[in-house]
Amino acid sequence: RMETIASLAVILLLLSLAGIRNHFASIQKQHYVVGIGFLIILACSVALLHNKGNSIVLLITYTIGLYISYNTLQCLFFERFIAAFKVRGNIGFFFYLMDSVAYLGSCFLILNKELFNTHTEWLPYFIRISLFFGAAGSITAFLSWRYFSARYRAVPETDNLVYGK
Repeated sequence: RMETIASLAVILLLLSLAGIRNHFASIQKQHYVVGIGFLIILACSVALLHNKGNSIVLLITYTIGLYISYNTLQCLFFERFIAAFKVRGNIGFFFYLMDSVAYLGSCFLILNKELFNTHTEWLPYFIRISLFFGAAGSITAFLSWRYFSARYRAVPETDNLVYGK
């Protein structure tokens, strides 16, 4: 049931981002959404660490933050990136690459917990990892936006930055 609530919230948010015609404006809003998703993860992790709030509500909110970050990147960002910066290719490679990194990261986290942190309970481990990734993801989204903003200013203005032209 928690996943259903989170999934519906994420689908509605992704639909609201899909109708933006200008590629760069879309990339900008997607960076905001990804950053907000990581900040949600960070805030929920801090609340869980200090036992503040309802844990079910926090986990649903955490899931929404995780889904909006991951799905915005995978479903929307790479498509607009290819279009805005005129990268030759398609989104298939980026999908594969992102899924591979995500699955490898999940395996690494589980192996790390089971092999090197055998006396640590899952909840404190989950909270520590979430604190790290929430902070690192927020900072990365901000730095990524600065990089793409500077790179975009270097691209000559054309009509190809808008869908349908």
